[in-house]
Amino acid sequence: MISFSGKVKKELSGNADGARHCLIAETAGILCFGAKADGRDSEGPGAVFQTESSPAARKCFTLFKKTFNIVAVIRTGQRVNRSAGKLITVMTEQADTGKMLAACRLERKGSCFVPAARADDSMILRRECCRRAFLRGAFLAAGSMSDPNGKGYQFELVSPTEEAAEDARAVIASFGINARINVRKKSFVVYVKDGTDVVTLLGAMGASGALMDMENIRIVKEMRNNVNRGLNCDMANINKTVAAAARHTDDINYIMQHGEFESLPAQLKETARLRLLNPEATLSDLGEMLEPPVGKSGVNHRLDKISRIAEDLRKKSGEITEGSR
Repeated sequence: MISFSGKVKKELSGNADGARHCLIAETAGILCFGAKADGRDSEGPGAVFQTESSPAARKCFTLFKKTFNIVAVIRTGQRVNRSAGKLITVMTEQADTGKMLAACRLERKGSCFVPAARADDSMILRRECCRRAFLRGAFLAAGSMSDPNGKGYQFELVSPTEEAAEDARAVIASFGINARINVRKKSFVVYVKDGTDVVTLLGAMGASGALMDMENIRIVKEMRNNVNRGLNCDMANINKTVAAAARHTDDINYIMQHGEFESLPAQLKETARLRLLNPEATLSDLGEMLEPPVGKSGVNHRLDKISRIAEDLRKKSGEITEGSR
């Protein structure tokens, strides 16, 4: 079964933005986040992009061909751990890689490709459409999202270099979103956890289908949470009412057992009788039964008086001491 991240990548891979400047920005995202430089010899591949996502591999191949007229080599191999799925490798020659790096304003740093200038000064990220494309390429290369059906929401881009991670964070910030960077082993992880921000990022990258799916899931989850909160609140109120009614009933019965009930003021006796006859009624319900009707606070005041009378009787009989109740 395809994961939510897989669905997003499949949708993004079908995004065919024809503007050359956007295609260059998307290629830059892929190279920075998913490609490695390989200069073992003059005949060797200049860049290697590896992924388990077939849509991401196809998009990478298409970008190289459409934008730079580069025909990359694609190889498919099985991982040592067969349950991990097949690994797809897209490779370009050194000369072709140099052409792409020049156009994308990238440079080599060890085995990685990094931006030659920071995002704020980058020629390829000046336009908003290009920033969207850059994020799209970065996500196709090294992005993931938690399943929105789960407990929380999380968007991640895993970068091999701090420079690319900082650029991605700056690009995300241009859409009004505060992303964070966390170091995980030897990688730099750009992440966003707020559900609304994740939805905004999906829209920015052009994953409108995934955006709608996530919004629908969020609506259902919010409705379910509201219902659960309401039920929990109702249950808490019921338990509170039942506990109070049981306490009042005990006090009234105690007063009766000690022959002090008839000495109660008429209003307290009427309230006490109604409480005994209606143990599950709320204070408001009891108030409406009285003649004339009394408000909730008035009923509570009367029952408090009854409880204090019962408490005084218990003290006199030695059943409780000062401060024990």
